[in-house]
Amino acid sequence: MAKRQKEPSPPGAVSLGSSQERQVFDKAVGKLKPNRTFGPTSSTEVERDEREPSISGVFKVNGILAVGKEVNLALTLKNLTRDTKTVTVNMTAWTIVYNGTLVHEVWKDSVTISLDPEEEVQHPVKITYAQYEKYLKADNMIRTTAVCRASDEAEVVVERDVILDNPTLTLKLMDQARMRKPVNVQMIFSNPLDEPVKNCVLMVEGSGLLLGSLKIDVPNLRPKEQSRVRFEIMPTRSGTKQLVADFSCNKFPAIKAMLSVDVAV
Repeated sequence: MAKRQKEPSPPGAVSLGSSQERQVFDKAVGKLKPNRTFGPTSSTEVERDEREPSISGVFKVNGILAVGKEVNLALTLKNLTRDTKTVTVNMTAWTIVYNGTLVHEVWKDSVTISLDPEEEVQHPVKITYAQYEKYLKADNMIRTTAVCRASDEAEVVVERDVILDNPTLTLKLMDQARMRKPVNVQMIFSNPLDEPVKNCVLMVEGSGLLLGSLKIDVPNLRPKEQSRVRFEIMPTRSGTKQLVADFSCNKFPAIKAMLSVDVAV
């Protein structure tokens, strides 16, 4: 959860009339503040003035987080006082990359929520696959933000970063691996979407298992269809080796899998 409140200008503060002055001021302030950090499903940045907020909020995840599925969250707001509060909430969701850079707004909504004294309520947030699919990057990250204001009080900002899981790519060794003898490996991938996936390519590499990289064009997959592709490797060294696969298509840019292969003499 993140809370930010506007601080009143101190006596004698300089007026920032022009956009150039504002840019210089923002740049200077930015150098004084530490960089933001966030975990895989949440980000927190708290700035407070001397007054405590009258409301608190947090985004909670409902259901699974997977590419192709609807993202279901709930904004939970709590009245921290014994007075009735009317809260105006402006919400947005953006796709982002790993360092927090915003990519594209994919959803927004505004609501007004009435809170009885010390009451806690939940407001559902639903972001469909159709809304985010074109703008999701390889990091599969979405940031949801709610700016909450009760009457003339300072804003309370609530944020949540979520990472959507890719579908599973499975590698299966079909026989015992032995030096200088070919052995088959099977790749299994299921299309979880309600639409076809196209331009599918499987890239495979592994030191001591392949000479260079192996590229395989995988046929298009219908909705919910499973693909099974076999390919051959030729171990050249004994011991435990790692086979690495990278599957890409028009809907999933980078799905990775790894298989440990014990090579006998």
